[in-house]
Amino acid sequence: MDTSIIVSASSIDILLDSLLDILAGISTADGIWIVPLIKPKFFEVPENVGRDAERFLLTISTRPSDAKKVYDAIAQFRPSSDIAFTYVAFTCQQHCDTITLSSFAKSNAHMIRFVDQELKEIQGIVRVNVTPMIKSKRLLPYADMVHIIKTEVDEMNVAKPMMDLSDLS
Repeated sequence: MDTSIIVSASSIDILLDSLLDILAGISTADGIWIVPLIKPKFFEVPENVGRDAERFLLTISTRPSDAKKVYDAIAQFRPSSDIAFTYVAFTCQQHCDTITLSSFAKSNAHMIRFVDQELKEIQGIVRVNVTPMIKSKRLLPYADMVHIIKTEVDEMNVAKPMMDLSDLS
């Protein structure tokens, strides 16, 4: 079983040291894989997405020439009563696996229907892999996460942030 933790870190070295210290005490941990979220866009999950919704991680393969327009098209999606997103980001994990989309759906059937009827209709998508997430727990309230991200960007004195913060509210 895999476990994902989404964190913000000012240094990849500090993050790695911390994760290794934590994982050293877990006898069943047999590896670590750090995947940076590049140009993440976080979506506010609507209140109508209840506890019964299932969570999925979609890995989307594109050609480099199509990656930006695919990302932009996904970023424009709005939640429905069946599907909601938590984030979309470039991850460039493996050959052609360019974009990761974290989402909720009422059921596996709803997610497959969304992928087949909506997502795969976006020109430039080569392949979509759907991975069901067995358990998901937010360790920090959304408002706190937004505050931390905005504070960190302000403290870095960056003229142009690497991600669009206007969608965070």
